[in-house]
Amino acid sequence: MVREKLPKFVFLGASLLSVGITLAILGFMVLLAYPLFARGMFWNMLIQPWSPDQGLFGLGPMIVGTLSIASLAVCISFPISCGVACFAGIIHPRGKGRTLRQMVEAMTAIPTVIYGFVGIFLLVPLVRELFAEGSGMCILSAGIMLGVLISPTMILFFIQSFTLVPQPYLNAADALGANTVQKFFYIVLPCAWKSMATGLILSFGRAMGDTLIALMISGNAVGFPGSLLDSARTLTAHIGLIIAADFDSIEFKTLFLHHYFFDRLYPCLLISALSLAFLVLPYMIRTTQMALENLPMDVRITAPSLGATQFQNIFYVLLPASLSIIVSGIILSIGRCAEDTAVIMLTGAVATAGIPRSVFASFEALPFYIYYISSQYADHSELMKGYGACLVLIFICMILFVLAHWIKQRLAQKLLYRS
Repeated sequence: MVREKLPKFVFLGASLLSVGITLAILGFMVLLAYPLFARGMFWNMLIQPWSPDQGLFGLGPMIVGTLSIASLAVCISFPISCGVACFAGIIHPRGKGRTLRQMVEAMTAIPTVIYGFVGIFLLVPLVRELFAEGSGMCILSAGIMLGVLISPTMILFFIQSFTLVPQPYLNAADALGANTVQKFFYIVLPCAWKSMATGLILSFGRAMGDTLIALMISGNAVGFPGSLLDSARTLTAHIGLIIAADFDSIEFKTLFLHHYFFDRLYPCLLISALSLAFLVLPYMIRTTQMALENLPMDVRITAPSLGATQFQNIFYVLLPASLSIIVSGIILSIGRCAEDTAVIMLTGAVATAGIPRSVFASFEALPFYIYYISSQYADHSELMKGYGACLVLIFICMILFVLAHWIKQRLAQKLLYRS
């Protein structure tokens, strides 16, 4: 009896912990922002400019910059993603299409800081020379690079949406002599548009939530932009810059509960690890959920029909059957932690920290090192070190990506179903 109830309590505890973390983060932000509501400053903050010298702390320019860059990124990425998804999912679902899909999946393993690094030294000079106006760090540059960043996510969502179209519909269209274009517009789109809209919205949210591309390429001007060639600052970049500039203040230290625990709890390795854990937690939860939901119905009901308990069905049938996808999600989450820059930059990464001696010490990380080199390199040899760091980081993330696919394809099956 205890053995049957224990898993339920464990799963319930994990669910409550996840919900509690989300509510705690939301409550923390509402608590800090409460003085704005109490003083009636919230709506003014949304429309006023940012001018601390005049006592104006409005976020209007940052909101306009965020919406402009994210909208431009989606407009650039959508037609490209739709075309690639049609080629890989409808025209050539096998052979060339499969190879193309694997390349797109590999693009998801490229760290964001690499896109930013390439954008600074390749895209920005190109935009500056092409339009002969401004520094090249502008809404257009950031929008193009963000469009490249979100396109793999959008492509994979679209391809997955196309697979949901019932095969009898496609067979009927082929029997009536429909060509590929007719099948796409009259069969695929009406059946898949809801899932495609979901991918479009999630990609737009990914573009709005990205910090590093905007921080490195958009120019970070605090005025209202007047054109695509003007510099702008996004909300996420603004948050990062304000917190980074306020590093030694009492307000910044209280963000990390410095006065409530002990004096050693500054931004450090432990804080970064916890922040990254919270960052990848929703992804791991969603991956596990999808792995379990995608199991065939006969796999789900066979064990209970033979008299197995819920505990036995979960631990001896469902989890083993979906373990390969779950492990792949874990490894890809490790890769997400390895490439993240914004979180570690704000919670403990230092350019010259050396090897950390404890979990309460500052540390160095490849993504932050690349960002640091791109913004403050002294000479050509130091820049070359930045390129080398990019190659090392890409190599690490690609190894994790390949390892995840290998486990998904081979290892789990051998371990679980060997005789």
